[in-house]
Order: sequence, then C-alpha cells, then structure tokens
Amino acid sequence: GDEFAVLFTDAKRSAVEPGVSPLTAGLACVTPLVDPRFAALVARDLRLAAAVPSDRILVLGAIVPWPITISGPFAVAPAVSIPLTAPDSGIIAQVDVREGTQVRAGAPLLTIRNLELEREAVACRRVTDSLAILSARAQAQQHLAEVTRLDAARSIEEARLAGFRERIGGLRVRALGTGVVVTARPEELVGRWVSRGELVLTLGWPDSVEVRVALTGPGATAVRAGQPVRLLSEAALSPPLAAQLAQVSAAVGRSQALEGRVRLPAGDSWRPGMTGRARGTLRNSNVWGAFWWRLRRSIRSDILL
Repeated sequence: GDEFAVLFTDAKRSAVEPGVSPLTAGLACVTPLVDPRFAALVARDLRLAAAVPSDRILVLGAIVPWPITISGPFAVAPAVSIPLTAPDSGIIAQVDVREGTQVRAGAPLLTIRNLELEREAVACRRVTDSLAILSARAQAQQHLAEVTRLDAARSIEEARLAGFRERIGGLRVRALGTGVVVTARPEELVGRWVSRGELVLTLGWPDSVEVRVALTGPGATAVRAGQPVRLLSEAALSPPLAAQLAQVSAAVGRSQALEGRVRLPAGDSWRPGMTGRARGTLRNSNVWGAFWWRLRRSIRSDILL
C-alpha cells in the first residue's frame, strides 16, 4: 500500500509538469507494478492508438465497405400448395391419408358427416316412399286426380332427396390435383367439427419448396426482388445458404407486413415446416453509411420508409 501511494504521488507530480501527457503519467504509475516486458508492449500500443489522427479514422470509415442489411425469420412452405376446404359443416369421420402421402387427382382424402343433413335426407326419403304408396293406392281406386296430385308432390320430394344425397356425397373431400399431403398429423382431425369453407388439408408439390421471409420494421419497403439473401436454418447444421429473393409481396393474414420468397429444390436440408433466420442485403455502403443506417433505425423508423 505504501509503495502504491508513493508511485501514485510521483505520477501526479509528473502529470502537472510541463510537456508530460496524462498517458505518459499513467504509464509511469503502473509500469513498476507489472512485468517490464508487458508494460513496454502496453505502452507501445497505447502510444500508437493515440498517435492515429482522427482524419485517418474518417477516411478508413469511408473506404471500408460494409453492407446495409435487414433480417427476419423465415418458414419453409411448399412451392405450390393446394388448399382443401370443407364443402359443408360437419364432423370429420374418416381420414384416408397421412402426412407425406402422395395422391393423384380425384383420390379420396377424408369424409365429413353432417348428421342434421342425413336426418333431413332420411325424412325426405320416407315422405317420398309414403307418397309413392298413396299414389299406387289412388291409382288402384281409379282416382286419377288424386294420382296426379300425389305424383307431383312425389316428384318434388324426389328432387329434394337427390339434392340431399348430392350434398352428402360432396362431403367426401377429394384431391384437386396430384401432390403430397403436407398437413401435419391429419389423422388427428378425426372427430373434429369443421365449418363450411374451413381449411382441412393442404397438398403441395414435393420437388421444390418456398422459403418465406417475414419483412417488418424499418427498411422493409426497400426490399426488392433479386436482392441477395442468406438463409440460416435452425434445424440443420449446414452453413448459411446464399440465394436471391424471387418475389416480394404482402404477407397473408398480416396487416402492413411484407414477405420475401425464395424458391429452392426440396431435399433433406430444406423441408416444409422448417424455420430459421434470413439476412438480406439492401445495398452496399461503407462503415459510416451502415452506422448512420442503424442510428436512423433506432431513432426514427418512419424516415426509412
């Protein structure tokens, strides 16, 4: 303690002497306390750093290239998806496919039962059968006017019955085109109530996938198709993939949000459902340009739009 107090007093006395800088005084204070070789290296580095003029720093910042980027999460989806919706409300009674099943156009996928519709069809069939019996009895009794009236009523009920049967038959959802079932665990849909128009299954093409990057926040409107982007998957240990944005459009179901899309061939590294982070390059600049960009983003986000 006494030794350090003496050294500190000598450093203060040296600092107030003319021609002695504070850096030199500080070095004089700590040098006797450390290894002499280490102290010499530290002193040399500090003198070199202090000797770099500010104008050189400004020039280096203007010369060194630095990209201006924007990042966001992404999700992998089938390149072409075919949504299949419920034709009518009801309970999913049977699912004939599994995730990854390849199907052809017209193949049955699942069956929906509408119990109320089935009860109406049964009641209509009973009325039709009753009218047929009454018409046959009236015809046997030569009541021609009654036969005409009963036949007309039976024709109406038969048309209603045909409509019910057509609606019931339409509750069997079929594939609209060739593809692969990409809905996760469709067998768990059994017993679920669905409304008319509700999405029940999705088919996709197995040969390619589409990476959809969510673009939000400052600078999102500056993203254009053709700009480079790097994709880092959270499910694979592979290095980031360099690609180009194929399309930029409004995100589905999200207000005031954009979505960048990248088309990739399907494989083990890129499968529907995978997620990760993407970083796109808006333009090339220098260190000061990138610094100004980040400063503007943190202070005023609206001036970047």
